[in-house]
Amino acid sequence: QQTGFRADDVIGRPPGRGPAERRRYDEIWQAVQGGDVWSGFIDTVRRDGSSATEEVTVAPIRDPDGEVTSYVAVLRDVTARRTAEAELRKLATIAEHASEGIAVLDPAGVVEYVNPAFERQRGVTLAEVRGRRPGDTDQGLDDPSVYAAIWATVGAGEAWSGRLRVRVRATGRVLTEDVVMSPVLDADGQLRNIVVILHDVTRHVALEGELAQSRKLEAVGRLAAGVAHEINTPLHYVGE
Repeated sequence: QQTGFRADDVIGRPPGRGPAERRRYDEIWQAVQGGDVWSGFIDTVRRDGSSATEEVTVAPIRDPDGEVTSYVAVLRDVTARRTAEAELRKLATIAEHASEGIAVLDPAGVVEYVNPAFERQRGVTLAEVRGRRPGDTDQGLDDPSVYAAIWATVGAGEAWSGRLRVRVRATGRVLTEDVVMSPVLDADGQLRNIVVILHDVTRHVALEGELAQSRKLEAVGRLAAGVAHEINTPLHYVGE
């Protein structure tokens, strides 16, 4: 079932399927012929040609006189696990190098992980925030109803996105962030984790405010010039 090969396909033939280097098999035989147990991973091929990775343990079987009479090999297909581990390593690398702050919470909202960008934004370390709630490190500056709506949305298994303002307790700095909170569900649809991505737009918002103020002053200036012109024209005639 695991390999796709029938017993008749392999009995009477030497073991070894797929691209594993010959030296790996030589290493196995050298170990077990010396009476040792060998354990490791081998890349193999199933009967249908698909690739697989097996966790293999090979042990010698001895007779009452201590002579090796045969060998037993236990093969566990770990293809899916290795693929998942590779994906996790890739995602971990992305998170470690991302410019946005990333936090992973458990279903109760307790921090399990934050990436380096999160640490830089808030002046804290993973060790300081792990096991704590976001409210322990950040003071939310939005209406409490906003946070209630966020948790209700995520708790229902849906993503939430929006703009929030917080005061970082460690530094006192006020941040404006575009936030995305995504629930991670297991195969049964149960909430396992919450991934939070935080994009710092504090400077951007400040520049927008400065630009809006500049435009407002410009508009006021134009209005004042127009009013002055309208007043000046009749005064000119009165003067005449």
